[in-house]
Amino acid sequence: MAGRELEPITPEDAIDWYLDHRRDELRKATRYTHRSALNIFHDWTEEADLADLNDLGGRDLVAFKTWRKSETDIKTVSLNGTLAVIQRFLRFCETIDAVEEDLADRVPLPNVPPNEEVRTDVPEDKAVEAIRSYYHRFEYASRR
Repeated sequence: MAGRELEPITPEDAIDWYLDHRRDELRKATRYTHRSALNIFHDWTEEADLADLNDLGGRDLVAFKTWRKSETDIKTVSLNGTLAVIQRFLRFCETIDAVEEDLADRVPLPNVPPNEEVRTDVPEDKAVEAIRSYYHRFEYASRR
């Protein structure tokens, strides 16, 4: 910590600060993904009785990962995504003196098996045509 004093903050307040801080730089879908992952993290902090992020450590991060895997039938790639959001959140928390320095580096990111990295599903021709028809009719030449 090298002379840095941590300032007490609840997980809920830190999450609100983070989402507010990133509001202008994240797309709506990305904000939704971050909020979902952080809501899961918040649920865990309540269950683990962690009222101040100053008390969060490496063991807690491993406990969160284990809890998340045991609570759901989550695929490794999804778990990796959730933990990556938590890691970004903790980097922000480091800047506001809410957690110890370099805590984000201790988030245990799982190795994603190659067969889970990319979806190989091919949409049916009907679905593709319906999408093309929609965009041609309602969003012709739009940026989106």
